[in-house]
Amino acid sequence: MIKFRGSYQDQKIPLKRGQILLFDGHDRHWTGKIIHWLQKRRGFSEQAARWIHVCGVCTDGYLVDPKPPAISFNTIQSYMRGGYDIAVLTVKNPLVCDTSRALAFESMLGHAYGKIDLLWFILPRWLRRLGSLNMPGEFCSEMAATALKKTNELFYLTDKNPDQVFPADLFNEDFFDIDIYSASEE
Repeated sequence: MIKFRGSYQDQKIPLKRGQILLFDGHDRHWTGKIIHWLQKRRGFSEQAARWIHVCGVCTDGYLVDPKPPAISFNTIQSYMRGGYDIAVLTVKNPLVCDTSRALAFESMLGHAYGKIDLLWFILPRWLRRLGSLNMPGEFCSEMAATALKKTNELFYLTDKNPDQVFPADLFNEDFFDIDIYSASEE
C-alpha cells in the first residue's frame, strides 16, 4: 500500500532498522536524469521511475548510503536539507527480523562506489559478463538488493540478480508498505 504522508517539513519521518529509503532526484543532476531515463526505457511507470537513489536504515536511524567513493554512514537530514522527496519502504511480511536486514546493510560499509559504476549500470547484461569489463563496486539499488538476498527476501521481490535491480524495482507495493514524504507543502 502506498500512503502519501505530506511534507516532512511539518513532521518527523519515523525510521526503523531494516527499512529501505528511496529518493527522488530525477530532475536534479545528470546521473539522476540518466537513471530516470533508463528506468522509463525499461518500462517502469513514471511513479516508479522517479526514484533514483537508495539507502538502507541501520542502527539508531543512521543510513547506509552508497555514494562515491565508498558506501558509508549518512543521516536523513542531509537529504531533507537537499529537498528530496523520500519514500520509506517497510517489508510487509518479513522473513527475518529488521535487525538482520540492518546488519546486512552494515556489512557493505566500505565497499567501493563511484560514478564509473553508473556506466556498469547502463551497460547491457551480456556486455557486463565479459571478464575484462568486470568493475568493482556496488551501486545503490544493488546494495539494497544484496541485503535482501542475504536475508533470503530478494526472491519474493524479483527474479533479478542484485546487479540487475534498479531503484524502480524496489518501488513495489506488493512487497513493501510505502510511505511517501514530500519536500514541499504541495
